[in-house]
Amino acid sequence: MSEKQSIKSSLVVIFLPSLLIVAGYFLWGYLQREVDGKKFTILSIVQTGPEKRALPTEYLAELMDLSVDKPQDLFTFDIALAEEALLRSPLITSAKVKKMRPGIIYVDYEIRHPIAVLSDYENIGIDSKGYLFPLTPFFLSSSLPAFYLGIKKDAPFSWAEPLQTSHLKLAFLIFQTLDSKEFRKLFEIKNIDVSKAFHPSYGRREVVIRLEEEMKLGEARCRFSEVLRLTPKEYEKELIHFLSLHEKMKTDYRIQLEKRKVSSDLIVFEPKVIDFRVADLAFIKEG
Repeated sequence: MSEKQSIKSSLVVIFLPSLLIVAGYFLWGYLQREVDGKKFTILSIVQTGPEKRALPTEYLAELMDLSVDKPQDLFTFDIALAEEALLRSPLITSAKVKKMRPGIIYVDYEIRHPIAVLSDYENIGIDSKGYLFPLTPFFLSSSLPAFYLGIKKDAPFSWAEPLQTSHLKLAFLIFQTLDSKEFRKLFEIKNIDVSKAFHPSYGRREVVIRLEEEMKLGEARCRFSEVLRLTPKEYEKELIHFLSLHEKMKTDYRIQLEKRKVSSDLIVFEPKVIDFRVADLAFIKEG
C-alpha cells in the first residue's frame, strides 16, 4: 500500500466515527423532542424592559399567537415573526424575543406613554411624538388632559404613522407651556381645545383651555375651575397675564367663601370663564 493510500485510509477511519457521533447527537436530540414532547413545549412568557409588567402577559401572548389551547414547540417557534407581530401593536415601540429551554419565551420591549387623551376619537391616547394608540384597558385616562383638534367625525388615522397637523403642533406647544413647573404647581390641565385656532374667520379664532386647582382657604378645601379663551398667536403672553390675575382672583374666592355656609370638606366653585382675546383686557364671567 502506498503512503497516499495509507493516509486516505486513516482519514476515513477518523472521519467516519466523528460523523456517526455528530449524527447520533442530532438524532438523539430529535428523538428526545419527539419522545418527550412536553419538555420543549412553550409553557411561559417572561417579560423584561424599562418597566415592570408594562403590558399584561396575556396581551403579549395573544400578539405572538401563543395560548394554552394551541401549544407550540420551542424549537419551531419563529422569533422573527413574533417580533414583527409585537411591533404591529400600536402600543409597542421596540421588541426583542429570545427562547430558552425547557419552554420559556423572553420578551424585552418598550411601550408608548400617553401625554393626553385625543377626545376627537373614543378611547384614543397620544404620545409626545404624535402616535395614537388605545388607552383602555392599558392606561388610566382620568389623570390625562384632553386635546380637542376638531378632526372630522370618523376621519381615518393610522396606528403606524404619527399624526401631523397644524392643530396638533399648536396643542403640543401649549401643553409644553402649561407643563412647566410654574403652572404645574398651581393647576391641573384638564382640556386644550384648538379646534378653532385656524378658523377662516379671524374673529372666531381662539384657543380654549380649562384648568383646575385645589387649595385651602381657611379651614375649607376648595376646588376651582378656570376656562381661558386665548388668541392662537398670543397665548403665551396671555397665560402670563393670567398668572398675575390669578393672585387677585384668590381674594375674590375668599369673599365668595365667606358668603357660603361650609357644609362639606370639599367646596366646588362655579367655573370662571376668562377671555383674553381683546388686547390688554380680561373679561371674567362666572360659569
